[in-house]
Order: sequence, then C-alpha cells, then structure tokens
Amino acid sequence: MEGYLHLWVEEAEPRREIVTDYSIGGSPAHMRAHWAHMRAHWVPGSSSDGQIILFGRNLTFREDEFVAFQSATTLPSVPAWTTVVGYGYRLTASANAPDLSGSSISIYYLGSDVPPGEENWLRIYFWNGTSWRQLPTQLDTYHNFVSAPTQGPGLYALMSSIEIPLYGPGWDLFAYPVQATPLVTQALASIDGSYSTVYWYNGSDSTDPWKVYDVSVPPWVNDLSTFRFGEAYWISLTQSITLSLNGGSPSSPNRNLNVQSPPTTFYGSVLAGGDFTPTAGMVVTAWINGKMCGQGTTLQNGGDIVYSVNVFADGPGGASGCGMPGRYITFAVNGQSMLPRVEWNNDQVWNVPLSLAAITNLVAMNSSPTLLGQTTWFTVTATGDDITYSWSFGDGAPMSSGANVSHSYAAVGEYSALVTATNSVTSLATTTHVVIVSIPPHSVFLPLVQK
Repeated sequence: MEGYLHLWVEEAEPRREIVTDYSIGGSPAHMRAHWAHMRAHWVPGSSSDGQIILFGRNLTFREDEFVAFQSATTLPSVPAWTTVVGYGYRLTASANAPDLSGSSISIYYLGSDVPPGEENWLRIYFWNGTSWRQLPTQLDTYHNFVSAPTQGPGLYALMSSIEIPLYGPGWDLFAYPVQATPLVTQALASIDGSYSTVYWYNGSDSTDPWKVYDVSVPPWVNDLSTFRFGEAYWISLTQSITLSLNGGSPSSPNRNLNVQSPPTTFYGSVLAGGDFTPTAGMVVTAWINGKMCGQGTTLQNGGDIVYSVNVFADGPGGASGCGMPGRYITFAVNGQSMLPRVEWNNDQVWNVPLSLAAITNLVAMNSSPTLLGQTTWFTVTATGDDITYSWSFGDGAPMSSGANVSHSYAAVGEYSALVTATNSVTSLATTTHVVIVSIPPHSVFLPLVQK
C-alpha cells in the first residue's frame, strides 16, 4: 500500500504544512523489470517511488506486521564533506515486525544527481539519532545501484564525496583534488581528531616557503589557512584514516608529489635580557652545523614579542645538511645568539622561548711554571655571545683584558690569577694557578789543567 500524506497546522496564514509519500509492506512499487521475478517475501518493502528497497531472504510478515518507507523532506546535520544524492528515506516497522538482521537496503540513483567525479565514492549513510554513520556499501555504477546492510528502523540517505586514504601514524603526503579554496579545518572536518599538523611548500616565498597549520598552537603561528587545488600537502596523522571531501574534480590533479620532507616548527616568546630588548620585525634564524636552515620575523602579540620559524629537513637543494634526528639547532635574533640549543624533530610543533646566551664552560689556563723575569701566557675559553674578559694577576699589577694575555711577575712565588667573563646577560669568574720559580745559578767554566 502506498499513498501521500498531507499534514498542516491550524494557524493563521501562512500556515505550516507538508506533503509526503509513504509505502507500507507488500511488493515494491514501480520496480524495474529485472526485479519483477522476485518473490514478495524477499522484498517486503520499498518506497513509493521505487528508489529504495528493503531486501531480505526468508522474511515472513503476518497480516498484522509491516515495514514502511517514507521519503524525508529534510535531513539533519548532513556532513559538510558530502553531497546528498536523491532523497533520504525513513524506514519504520510495526512493533511485532520480524527482525531485519541480515537484510539489506538498496538504493537506485540518477547519474545526473551525482556531482562530477564522485560516483565511485557513493555511500549509504544511516542516522543514529545524533550523527550520520557511513555504512559498508556495495556499488554498481553500470545499473546505478548501491546496497548496504540494514541497520534497522531509522533514516537512510545516499551521499557522495571523494575519498583519499591516508596512512599513519606519522607523516603522509596527498594532493588536494577539489577546485576550491576551503579553510583547512573545513576541508579536514571528516578526520577531525586524527591529525595534528599540515605543511604546504610555497616555492614563490624564498624567505619562508613552508606554511604550517597545527591544531594546538596559538593562531599567530598558523600561516596556512586554506587548501588549493592540485597542491601537495604533508599531514601528520595519529592513525590511518580516509579523508572525505566534497566537490571533487572529474580528473585527479596533475601534481608531482616528489617534494621535500616536512620541516619542524618552533615558536614562542623572545625574552629581554641585559641590554637586549626584542622588538617586532627582528630577523630570527635557525642554524644547524653552521648552515642557516630556517628564517622568520618577530611579531608583537599583546605585550609579548614572539617568533615562529620553520626549520628545513635535510634534503636536496638548499636544504642539504639541515635537520634530521640527532642534529641540533641554535637560534639567533638579529645576529644575537640565543638559548636554548634544541634537537631537530618534526614529530610535533614545539613551543621554545628564546633568551640570550648566558656564559658557560669558562676555563682559564697559563703557561707556568715560569722562570722569574720571563713572560707567563694566559688564555681563556667560554661558551656565550659578545663576551669580554678582564684579568687580575694576583700581584697587584694593573689589570689586563682579552682572551689571550701575558704578564711578567717580579718575585718568586705562587699566584692566583683571576679572569672575569662578562656579556649583557651574565658575569662569570674563574682562577688559574701560577708558579714563578727562581733564576738558576750561572754555570762557571774553569780551564782544564793537566799535570
């Protein structure tokens, strides 16, 4: 039995009303000829337009048992990455109807209703009351026919999208196949929670070609906002998953995916110290074994000066010799060395505040023991930036400056020479022990007399 139902609300014009169709039990209505031979108990229900069919072997319905299909005029919260093809249908069953386990839902579609390039990814979805769930779907593009296991009474709809398998955990590379420029978060909505970072290499930007979007960083770090058709993107995944996209192209993008490996990104505050005061517009550079592997610019963020730098992975061209696990990065701001020194790692985006390099590893040495009247040489080494050294030789003589100095002591004895290392951040001192010995007696040579 099938028919149409007209419902309305008795209220002042314009009143709310709706017309919908329904089909209850029995043989399918308007079925295609190749289904006509099927026995009725194999096909206990279909929609009034014949587009959706409930199929099951050995489903026996008594006179007081039935299933019904009603076309849905609206669908709740359709996933943004899909396009609804045709109509949605609501399956209902009488309280005493047979169990529908093992049965299937089959839907016919018009090829003209499917967006170009998406027919191979037609899927049946089921609304579970809170969200849509994609069902395992069998597709016959020759007969314009799909089927999926019945989930019981509820709302079913045929939807299309483009599906791209992505493999994780870790990095994977894909080309964006949609001729549109959606926000990164919109394009990746179907895998929300399964990715952390996306990189795009913009070859037209010679200073900072890598653009990044990360789910966990402050907005000022992210300089990748949209996807572009045909461009290649690195994505860091927590698991293997299928990316579903809406509005695909009939042909795949012609893009060479042989691009450089993804970089790593560091960001954070640039801290003042000594006579160093950071300001917006300073150049931040990242160095690995004396090679510059990344560059950025400081920004004003509220009351803070902040930075963000993408550090290249080791690779061909200008990235040769750059980052890989086990290699360490040093940072500089306007040429001023900064701390800390960190290991290259692109497992995530890193929050690393930068501060001036304090003095460490201060070591002083001298050339003693020295004979009285001769010169004693002093040298000092340290780790830090813009360091000056001042020496006090421990005998009351005037002080001297420099990393390499000399001094002559006027008396035999032991002295403690003090060297003080200073830069705009810290001051550090150490001593070196000096020994001055007496002049040995002159040798006297007497003539040899032979008797």
